[in-house]
Amino acid sequence: MNSSIVKAINSIASMDEINEVIDLIKLKQKQLRSNAVNSAKVSLRVGDSVTLPDSKKLAGKVGELLEMRRTKATVAFGSERWTVPIAMLRQAALADHGA
Repeated sequence: MNSSIVKAINSIASMDEINEVIDLIKLKQKQLRSNAVNSAKVSLRVGDSVTLPDSKKLAGKVGELLEMRRTKATVAFGSERWTVPIAMLRQAALADHGA
């Protein structure tokens, strides 16, 4: 972890300050999630082959993107349909399509 971050955290002296820091971190987390969703929406289209590399159950499987909503997408993996966060989706490489 960045030593300047550790020093800044250690310099917090009151509950009000820590609550303010927590609120700022939550806001930054929301912005980063939004950026991830927006970049995925730009690069993906309905009908694309996608993977979920960070998923425990679906890692390594290639599915077809059926529908995209605001923050979630419906993906078909064979006969199963899953609703997943758009930010987790990655476009499948052509070589992965046989998997």
